[in-house]
Amino acid sequence: MKVLGLHSAGHDTGACLFDNGQLVYSIETERISRRKHDHRAALALDDLFTATGLSIDDIDVVAIGLNLRQDVVEVEDWPRPFHAITPETLHVEARCGLLGGSTPCLLIAHEACHAALAVHYTQSSEPCLVLTNEGRGSFGRCSFFLRRGSGLEHLGADFLPWYGTGFGWSALGFALGFGKSPSVAGTLMGMAGHGAPDESIRQVILGVPRDLHVRSVEDKEREMQRFLAALDLPDPSTPDGFARQARVVATFQELFTQSVLGAVEQRLTSLADANGAVRHLGLAGGCALNVVCNSVVRGALPVRLAIPPAPNDAGIALGAAVYAHLVHLERDVEPFSVYSNGSPEPSDDAAAALRAHGLEPRPFDPEHVAATLADGHVVAWIEGRSEIGPRALGQRSLLGNAGHAGMKKRLSESIKRRQWFRPLAPIMREERFRELLPDEHPSPHMLFAYPADGLGIDEGIHVDGSARIQTLTPADHPRLHDVLERFERQSGVPALINTSLNRRGRAIAQSTSDCLDDFPDGEVDLVVSGDWMAASRT
Repeated sequence: MKVLGLHSAGHDTGACLFDNGQLVYSIETERISRRKHDHRAALALDDLFTATGLSIDDIDVVAIGLNLRQDVVEVEDWPRPFHAITPETLHVEARCGLLGGSTPCLLIAHEACHAALAVHYTQSSEPCLVLTNEGRGSFGRCSFFLRRGSGLEHLGADFLPWYGTGFGWSALGFALGFGKSPSVAGTLMGMAGHGAPDESIRQVILGVPRDLHVRSVEDKEREMQRFLAALDLPDPSTPDGFARQARVVATFQELFTQSVLGAVEQRLTSLADANGAVRHLGLAGGCALNVVCNSVVRGALPVRLAIPPAPNDAGIALGAAVYAHLVHLERDVEPFSVYSNGSPEPSDDAAAALRAHGLEPRPFDPEHVAATLADGHVVAWIEGRSEIGPRALGQRSLLGNAGHAGMKKRLSESIKRRQWFRPLAPIMREERFRELLPDEHPSPHMLFAYPADGLGIDEGIHVDGSARIQTLTPADHPRLHDVLERFERQSGVPALINTSLNRRGRAIAQSTSDCLDDFPDGEVDLVVSGDWMAASRT
């Protein structure tokens, strides 16, 4: 049974293929085009069928997360099946035309795809509550789901106030002058650490109607104008202006976290009263990338928390395929590696790309790489398939010494050219993490914040004293784990800074050529690509 998962409309499109419950291939469109949040799903489909050697005639069912683009996939009798999807009917069976063929398809509510992927990451058949929280879904901005057996039940939508949703983060970012990109929320979350909650700002935010996210466009615009006027923000380019903005975002973050935690606590209590305690909680949707909220929720609730590494729309294709297996075929998919995005670059291609950019490849030497990092140099790291989701987890990474003074500024501002206030994240061997933070849970997907002062990784610590640490085991990533161990022996520093391999404004590099196109002038000191490494020309 071959199931094709597809996210064909909106931002962060992509496609994936499962064969008898095992993930065969997954690709996010932006990794092909290098255009962040790319909507052109046809690129992903072409890449998938080229990589697998299959055609649409080999596919048994196409699982499509709504919305969809009719120029990519034509659904028969459209839009009748679209309107048939409701909170009580999370999917509809139909037939679709795709790449010249006609195939059975399953049209699935957007937030149900998010929920199914979170359920998969619980790795349990026990009942699970899932909160999906994002900018917009099929039914609303946020939803609760309950998974029992092979069923997924929608429990309600739009119960959070506007400031508790992805819409709220987007609206705040636009109001503060950051534009409308899906990346804006992440930028704001980095700013929050530079401020402290302010009671007067809190009252301004609370003064906006709670249901702003479900009002008309005219109502939203009017209320946001009142909101901005009440904030009385000075020019953000001045120190006072930035400080005021940071206090606004810090206050918003606190309200967001309180509202999410309160809603989940209330729902868990009501479920326990009716059905017995639910011990698994999943978070999904773009808001599940909020490490501050994730950390508070995990610390406050007596549940096992599961968050996919691609909880945002980059995970919709995977979630659609998982939903098709769970609900339609009544079986779970097999666990799959986070390193499953695209194809590994052939060794000969990597060496040829290095030479084409004037670099001389030589065999990979972990001791030399560790010494380069210990000396305070920057390493571009490319290995195998890339990571699923928006965060670099060691396959497409820029690495730097987290204890070397000035490394954060060099990596973030000089090399990546990001805003100065955004944090960088460390990567650490899990066994070392357990020694240094014995009361904390590991985080292989960089989704939680930890107290990090005094760990000797000052360049990887945010201004608020926290660090979004990624923990790594030898099974996860044997080669990088080995380099981390050698690096600590040489430097005494227990972690490296790990940030995504891309210049600002571009998607994460997929190939050696992508990397060297982004950093052509010796901005990184050593490029490691699979079995090769090459020193910069300068």
